[in-house]
Amino acid sequence: MNHPLKNKKSCLQKSKEDPKSKYWLKKSDAAWGALIHSIFGTCAVNNRGCQGRLEAHHLINRSIKATRHSRENGIILCSLHHKFSRYLSPHKAPLEFAEWLQNKYPEKWSWVQEHKNDWKTATLDYKVAYENLTMLLAQQLKSYGE
Repeated sequence: MNHPLKNKKSCLQKSKEDPKSKYWLKKSDAAWGALIHSIFGTCAVNNRGCQGRLEAHHLINRSIKATRHSRENGIILCSLHHKFSRYLSPHKAPLEFAEWLQNKYPEKWSWVQEHKNDWKTATLDYKVAYENLTMLLAQQLKSYGE
């Protein structure tokens, strides 16, 4: 006879088996950030006024699940240009940032315009997102080594 506690799964095991779990969401978020860091390397504003650590910024809010882990949805900014600059920051000066993005990275601006309403097509398989992101990151790092 089987003992009732013997077949119980741990919370971690249950999370690993659920592709929509916070476990896979956090792993996907970390992989997305690493990918964006590997693509840019320095603040996208890239001037002498840069200050603070580098941070990955979602161009379309990360609450929109359909684009949350898209490579095209990210840009690297120093903490000044990410959150604090009154002159160029998506959080403190969003209009100026939008104009700057449109001029400096027109391909990213076009992507944002094309995908800003993708919330209607959300997918929640974070495990697949994590696998895709780690594959893209490996390819990105390999291309630097060549």
